[in-house]
Amino acid sequence: MNTSLTDVLIPVSVGIGMYVFLYACEYLWNLLIVAPVQIDAERQKEIDALRLELETIRRDKASDFHHRVAESVVPGLSHAGKSILRYLWSHDQIVWASDLTIYGLSTDTVWKTLTELKQADLVTENAEPAALGKNEKVWWEITPGYKSALGNLLFF
Repeated sequence: MNTSLTDVLIPVSVGIGMYVFLYACEYLWNLLIVAPVQIDAERQKEIDALRLELETIRRDKASDFHHRVAESVVPGLSHAGKSILRYLWSHDQIVWASDLTIYGLSTDTVWKTLTELKQADLVTENAEPAALGKNEKVWWEITPGYKSALGNLLFF
């Protein structure tokens, strides 16, 4: 009878041992692989939600208006339009010259694009009257209120 009890205990012990081993493996898999991925995904969602909340809280009504207008206009701009806006954002103004080139864009392209941006109310054209012996000075700059919105949309 001892041999038959041993014959039964060994498979039962091996079965219980395998069950405990597989349970331990599943626990370690969840602990070391699954949980960090889920924690990171939850953390990233929370970071994105907080970033959006911070942006909306930080803006007043006028800034929010400018941001919404810029969000609707900027995606439809050509490559030249975005390049010129980036240039304006970085250099504050473009002063007109007959040989004006920006980022390899021709003078005609720059002129047409500035006209389109002016019609979209993203840039303003300014002129200083001609003085004695000097030509009229014409320059473009980002319309006040749009600089921070365009910076967020063009660079981030």
